Amino acid sequence: MITAVHVLYEHYDESMGFAEVNGEIIPSDFATGWINNVLDKKFSIKRRLRVWESAEACAIWRSEYNDDLVSIEQLWDIIPEDYRTVAGGTELSDVLYIINGTDTLTDDEVIPGTYPYDVLECKNAVINLIKEQGEKEAYSRLINLMKSPAAKRKKEKEAAMKPLAEMSLYMPARVFLYLISEQLDKKFWPEWLKLKDEVYKDEVLKEYASEELTKHRNEIINAPIEKVGTSEFLRQDGAFVFWDTPEELKDEPRYYLSDKDRLYWWDGWNDVKIDEDTKGWLIDISNQYEEILIEETIVFNTRKAFAGESGVYDSEQFIKEIVELLEAIDNRYGRVMAFNEMFYEFISNGQKKEYHAAIRLLGRLYEKNAEAGKIIKKVGNWELSSKQAKCNKGRMCMKRYLSLLANKKLRKKYLGF
Repeated sequence: MITAVHVLYEHYDESMGFAEVNGEIIPSDFATGWINNVLDKKFSIKRRLRVWESAEACAIWRSEYNDDLVSIEQLWDIIPEDYRTVAGGTELSDVLYIINGTDTLTDDEVIPGTYPYDVLECKNAVINLIKEQGEKEAYSRLINLMKSPAAKRKKEKEAAMKPLAEMSLYMPARVFLYLISEQLDKKFWPEWLKLKDEVYKDEVLKEYASEELTKHRNEIINAPIEKVGTSEFLRQDGAFVFWDTPEELKDEPRYYLSDKDRLYWWDGWNDVKIDEDTKGWLIDISNQYEEILIEETIVFNTRKAFAGESGVYDSEQFIKEIVELLEAIDNRYGRVMAFNEMFYEFISNGQKKEYHAAIRLLGRLYEKNAEAGKIIKKVGNWELSSKQAKCNKGRMCMKRYLSLLANKKLRKKYLGF
């Protein structure tokens, strides 16, 4: 849940930033899918795919940790795996060249008219500038070029600088800095963060991708992330969740949170779905309740004839039974308690047979699930114990029934009161 809050803040943050936990950037697409579901939003992944802005933000963020590098691992943390194919383009290429270098760019590998070809042309011009003027002067001249407006760059006449000036009219300034940084064994990001607000931004970028490809990328980038249900979002997997599972449960199917365990939040409209298995369980509970209610009705009518409606039941005794039963349930099954509103509703309705029948059924389930629930005794440290033991069938039956009693709308549907 906290992760989702971080991701939601990322979507509303006007500056470029990322959700992170313990100093690590976390993927945002899965949590965004759940946010879209719960809040009925249409957030997309497009913020994460503003690749150059993201890399800059990451570099600034990492500099706070005395780490000036944007690593490939950090880059892939920013860009969700399913979206990396559409994140391609000049920005991603530049970040990858900064991370990996440009040694793979060779005359026999690049194709004219592509971005790698133009980057290689820039690289060769940078190398020539260094040969002509030396490292220190070449670096200084290139920085000055990056700070000059297009009108001035167009007027460049010096032989070693002219090709670079011409290319600067359609190549981003960052390209020149990472190419000369590579040649002079300088770190790119510290220099870029100092210079980025001063360099030219008036280049007219070439269109390297076809119109059809650009359209396809934009459609995927801007499309709302598919909604993710709450049960799926909260599902816990991984070996640690089932570590140290008792031998008695090794062959049992693994427990995963489902909507059956979220009946308290069912209202007929939200994302809590009642599947066929859950519906069958609810019908079985309803049938058991009806059997007990018939017995209670007979008792109620008999006593009413002698004592009047207000004297049918001993309300104080009913409260005592509820408290003792709930205490016994918690002791036997571990961390199973009634919902606050449900508890006070029941102790306030001690003269109604429906409430007596529901509590009698709770007592019946307490006894019926004892065998399945006794495995809870093998749970040591609650946080580190296996889900298989903590969420055994007996314990989960008790929790689900208490959720049914607490959800008035669902209770009315299946128990009639």
